[in-house]
Amino acid sequence: MQRPSYRSQPTHLRSSWLQKAAHSLLLVLSVSGCSFGKEEDAAEMNTCQVDADCSTQHCESGRCVADVESTVPVTLVVTPKRMPAGGSQVQPIVSDSFDLTGGSQDISLRMPVSVSVRVLYKDKPLPAQAVFTPLDNSNRFTARTTRLSLLGADQEGAEPSNKTLLLDGMSYRVLIQPTDSSIPPHSLLFTAQSDAQLEVDYADFADKIKEKSFLVLEAARAPFQVRAIAETTGAPISNTKTFTGNLTGLSSIELAFDDSDAAYKLEFTPVDKQQYSTGVAGSCGDDTALPKLSVPSRLFTPDITTTNRWYVELPKLHDAVEYSGVIGLCSNQKLTGDLQVSLETSALYLASETVSEGIDGSFQIAAAASWDADSNTFRFCARVPPGSYTVRVTPSPSLNCEMFAEKRLLRPEWSGEPDELSLRMPATLTANVLTPDRMPMPRATVDALAVAAGEVTRATDERAVANYNRSGSVATGADGTFTMAVDRGRYDVFIKPPASSNYAWRVLYDVAIASSEAEFATEILLSEPVVVTGQLKYTGGSSADQQSLADAEVRAYTLVDVGGGGSEQRSVEIGSGTASASGVVTLLLPPSLQHSWNP
Repeated sequence: MQRPSYRSQPTHLRSSWLQKAAHSLLLVLSVSGCSFGKEEDAAEMNTCQVDADCSTQHCESGRCVADVESTVPVTLVVTPKRMPAGGSQVQPIVSDSFDLTGGSQDISLRMPVSVSVRVLYKDKPLPAQAVFTPLDNSNRFTARTTRLSLLGADQEGAEPSNKTLLLDGMSYRVLIQPTDSSIPPHSLLFTAQSDAQLEVDYADFADKIKEKSFLVLEAARAPFQVRAIAETTGAPISNTKTFTGNLTGLSSIELAFDDSDAAYKLEFTPVDKQQYSTGVAGSCGDDTALPKLSVPSRLFTPDITTTNRWYVELPKLHDAVEYSGVIGLCSNQKLTGDLQVSLETSALYLASETVSEGIDGSFQIAAAASWDADSNTFRFCARVPPGSYTVRVTPSPSLNCEMFAEKRLLRPEWSGEPDELSLRMPATLTANVLTPDRMPMPRATVDALAVAAGEVTRATDERAVANYNRSGSVATGADGTFTMAVDRGRYDVFIKPPASSNYAWRVLYDVAIASSEAEFATEILLSEPVVVTGQLKYTGGSSADQQSLADAEVRAYTLVDVGGGGSEQRSVEIGSGTASASGVVTLLLPPSLQHSWNP
């Protein structure tokens, strides 16, 4: 594997008097960071009096500032300490996007409004769960999905007041899921407004609810929950029924559909852990959970003798196989207690090839690995249906070992020979964090945020899966250096200098770590910030509403490409701050982002 090299960017050294003045001049800013006492070593500060004091040739409000190096779209997510009108449901509010240019910025926010929700069934309040999913997805940012538990009438028949906070003018897809599983869920579109109320009366669409009958073939003699799921949205469109496969191999069930015309699939979920097969039990025992199966409606066969009834053939399943093994710790470390081994698959081997197309099967299980003093290893055992699995072992915090995540193909003819899982030493990120004039930056926070976007081809084993890496955080020492042990995988790395330093975050996204021996740059240079100052304000809110934005938490995000040509994007945080008592926020944002660790 080609190892990348590091090229430091040219900088201009500041005058020595400015470095000394940095320790005596403090600017009070509303930005993210940590507070430290007087006995702590003072961090190098970004201060100036005139433009000539700055390598960027820009001195504003006593700090050196930078120009934007490329177009950076910014979206702010604002979390107030309290909501308008004394509402107790605090939720993040997404601002309109703007291009990063620095200076003053208007920050307009949608007004949270209180919406009354009422669901009736047979003229009585229906206990249910209402899920409000925002439909506005401009710039890949949305408001939070809101869930509201709807209460029924009390013992005296009094109807409760069910209210939720939504964002004014935003459209939502609402899913009503009754607590009574015999009543089908209902979905609708709703736009929140200050005077809007949502009332759902099942009597209004009772004629649209249709019952369908199914004869299920080859169901195991175990209890299942079955419901219909829309293929396009994945939302439930029928009530949920519980049935047990009978001895005849033919089980009859009926479901009430809210949308009988939609393309759907039936989802069969085992209720309890049940005997998976009648195969010979090994040392692991033969009790395990049945897999979850979903069968698309296009595979159903209509019953020509009865209208509105279909035959549903479940696939035959192979007997469970015994998967066992030993786990070796990295670098001969020792651990007291058990390790947890988890197995998960969404690709099962099905014995019924004729009906396997379009059928989804999933299964997961956890097993405890116990210490074997004779072999100095952990041993585990589990019985699982054959399939392509991801096997994971998560070390405890006391173990300086990498998380284990590898693929295993357990075929129906699996021999049952013990597998060997070896925990590896983690990779190491180490660097010296420096200011633009190459002074060390102590007490900077370094966060490595694990990212699931994209695969990382690990150098040592093509079976390895890098999507289960763990996030980590350390702080730089007095000399500006840090060392962090990380799993192999993909990360966004954030270097966050102390708030009083007046420097911007350094953001390195999509850092791929494929080997524990990978070489990385040993210096990370901070930069002067692009300063954005803005007044938080609700669109159309009163003065009392604006006051609720005092001390609000503000996080700034931008979008980075995931796929080629910008076809796919995801958000990355680039800075944060806290609004003042008057709702004014000052953000110190980086002029550019760095893709990968090495420039």
